[in-house]
Amino acid sequence: MELSEISDQALDIAYKYPFSSEAKEIINSMGLRFEERFLRYGKVRVEKDLDGSEKKFEDTSMKEIKYIHLLSYIYSRMLISATGNRSLIPKYIKAEAGRASAALSEDSNEILMKIAGSLGIRFLPEGKEFGISFVNFLKSAPRNAQFSLQNQELSKGVVYLTKERCARFLEGAVALEIKKNLPIPAKDLPKEVLLYAKRINVPEAERKEEKKDNRTYNWIEHLMETPIDDVRHRTVNLILAPYLVNVKGLGEEDASKKINEYINRCKEINPHTNVNESYIRYQCRYAKSKGLKPLSLDKAKDLLRTLGVFEE
Repeated sequence: MELSEISDQALDIAYKYPFSSEAKEIINSMGLRFEERFLRYGKVRVEKDLDGSEKKFEDTSMKEIKYIHLLSYIYSRMLISATGNRSLIPKYIKAEAGRASAALSEDSNEILMKIAGSLGIRFLPEGKEFGISFVNFLKSAPRNAQFSLQNQELSKGVVYLTKERCARFLEGAVALEIKKNLPIPAKDLPKEVLLYAKRINVPEAERKEEKKDNRTYNWIEHLMETPIDDVRHRTVNLILAPYLVNVKGLGEEDASKKINEYINRCKEINPHTNVNESYIRYQCRYAKSKGLKPLSLDKAKDLLRTLGVFEE
């Protein structure tokens, strides 16, 4: 399909909401061929997300600009994954979700409800406000004071929100949608992307945070070199799976392989364990879906001290 054949409305939705079904359909119909120019656009997008310099979309009627912006999102996902810096991803997601939320606050009611519906949230227009059932509000509301129940207008089981608050309400759901399948495993990325990611200008504050995280979790690297003969179920689900998928950014397969290798070394000390490959894979998948972080060092010491992992 040629760009000229895509409807203006579909491209406008895809441009503003690149996680939408319209965006996916356009990408599939156009065919995603690797082009270095889109790497440049993706890099600029990532850098603006990380330093907070791009807050909203510029209004444009030019199809080519909208298509380039859509492609920059696809490439930005690859690039942020290719950095190997897991701590950058939440900031990237927050910036992307915030930009979409700002667009929703200025878009038509029809588009707002369409995007909400695609995210599994149903709003009903009530004059200048939007209603959402009390149950769905509790299920999907962001966890901040602005959306605490005592601050809402509630009548007959329905919570009423202004359009601006609707857009803010949806920001969390958008973030969850963008978060899906991030980070992309390095083995699934083109080598050109992996090399180009090294050119990304990461803010100094983020570099310091990465170094801090590395120091914070050094003890887990030590643990993975130290076979244990007990509490292996809890070690997998509370420490290793969250660490490998949500701190190191490994994919489910790679994380499962590393944990399985560790458990096999543990079996040399004590072969009696019910920890198997399916259990390990499930814990990696669960940790990623919930965004779990590993136990703190202090709590891990309580769990593992008697096994000789930590010496006083």
